Amino acid sequence: MGLCSMLPVLPCPCPLPPRASSLAPPAPAPCCSPATMLTSRARAPPWTARPSTGHPTRIHLSPHCRPCLPARAAHDCPRPFKHVIGADPSQGMLAQAREALHVRPEINTRGWFKFVQSGAEELGWLEDKSVDMVVSAQAAHWFNWGKLWPEAARVLKPGGSLASWGYSQFRLPRYPALTPLIHKYSQGMDPLQSLGPYWERPGHTIVDKHLEAVPDPRVAHAPGAWAEFERMYFTAPHHALPAARPAVLRMRTMWAGLLDYLRTFSVLHTMKAPVPEAHDVEVRFWRV
Repeated sequence: MGLCSMLPVLPCPCPLPPRASSLAPPAPAPCCSPATMLTSRARAPPWTARPSTGHPTRIHLSPHCRPCLPARAAHDCPRPFKHVIGADPSQGMLAQAREALHVRPEINTRGWFKFVQSGAEELGWLEDKSVDMVVSAQAAHWFNWGKLWPEAARVLKPGGSLASWGYSQFRLPRYPALTPLIHKYSQGMDPLQSLGPYWERPGHTIVDKHLEAVPDPRVAHAPGAWAEFERMYFTAPHHALPAARPAVLRMRTMWAGLLDYLRTFSVLHTMKAPVPEAHDVEVRFWRV
């Protein structure tokens, strides 16, 4: 399995949602986010090699299958997988994913992509040993791993892999003195100044702590089904984690672009609905 924690502002091969459309302006304030990645491979018998790309294969994009993920999958690994299935419990998210492909027909030739409304732990619509790779992005912190590990082991072919990643709190590397302010805004408990009281828990806590709460499947939930499990942290120099590698998800943007990014936080809607005084909380933080 692979889990990676990143900032969602890298160039994307499909149109960004309208509220995120200005996240890639040209210039000076650098943004980055620490990342964490875990990898696990289903156990294969001694006579079984990794699946051949010459056979029909599938990559299953687990919830939440955000609009950019199918196009990203097509852009990053267009040949090894002959079928891509995007799964999400939200019909709205699936509609956005389909729209993203509609405007990029060249990456969905021959009906390569398919979408299914389903939770990550409910894969009964997939046959045993029918999938080569299971992937999720910025969703692992919501999964019930006690159910997902055994279910993923069931649908994966011998030697198949599960990879998942997500992003934690962003940083401005050129301005390290701002890190405490970023943390206070994102994780503080002031109900008028901070987002902390309004995040969905424990999910946000899990992803912000680098997915360390995701259990090793070899010792929990599915012992014997998984041959390998690895955690990879792309967090240096921002967090002291084992064998941390340099942060890989980076972007250069104007300060106005940073404000656009802050406005993509879904938690703002959760905060502003019951707290009218917080209608400009992200602007007040940005102006500090």
